[in-house]
Amino acid sequence: MLAALLLSPISGWALDAETQAAKDEGMRLYNAHLRSQAPPYLEPAAEAGDAEAMYYLGEIHRLRHMGMTREALEWYRRAAEHVEPYATLWVSSAMLAATVAISLALPKEA
Repeated sequence: MLAALLLSPISGWALDAETQAAKDEGMRLYNAHLRSQAPPYLEPAAEAGDAEAMYYLGEIHRLRHMGMTREALEWYRRAAEHVEPYATLWVSSAMLAATVAISLALPKEA
C-alpha cells in the first residue's frame, strides 16, 4: 500500500490547470492586498482539497472582520485536516480562547 502511494504520480494530487490558474490569480490578488477579490479564485482550489487555498480563505475572512469568525475558523479547520501547520495553530488558538472564555464564565467556587 505504501509503495503504491509513493510510486503514484504526484500530478494525481495536483489541481487541474484551470483550478490552478484560478488559485494563482487568487494568491496574486491576496499578495497585492486585494484580498476581497481573491475568494472566488481560491474557492475552487479549496473545494478541490488544496490546504493552502483553505488557509488563505481563512486568513481573508479573519482579516476582513479583524478577528476570528465562524467562517474563518471553518476554513482553518478544513486546512488543518489537511495538515496545514499555520491553520492548525489558528484552530488551536481558537480552542484555547474558547476554553478560557468558558472557564471565566463559570461560577467561582467558594
